[in-house]
Amino acid sequence: MNTLRVGFQNRNDQFLQHKALMFTEVFSVGLEFKSITFSNQKMNVSIHFYNQQKELCITITRELFWFDYFSWETIAPPEKNVDCFVFKNEFGKVG
Repeated sequence: MNTLRVGFQNRNDQFLQHKALMFTEVFSVGLEFKSITFSNQKMNVSIHFYNQQKELCITITRELFWFDYFSWETIAPPEKNVDCFVFKNEFGKVG
C-alpha cells in the first residue's frame, strides 16, 4: 500500500466502554470485520479491547475509507488489494 500511496482514513468512531481498562494494565485487541459497501470504498470494523482476564472492556466501531495520499481523495480500493477485503461467494452447478 505504501508503494501505491494509498491507505485508510477513519471516520465516525464510536466508543462503548464495558469495564475500566487501566493505562498500565496488560490487554489484548481483537479486530472484527463488520461490513463493506457495494462500491468497496467503505468498511465498517469493530476493535475490541480485553483485559488480562479476557473480559471485554472497550469496543470501538469505526468506518474506514480507502484514501489516495497523492490526490487527497477517497477512492475505490486498488485491484491488487481488493481481494484481501472482499469475500466472493462460489456457487455450485445447478442441474
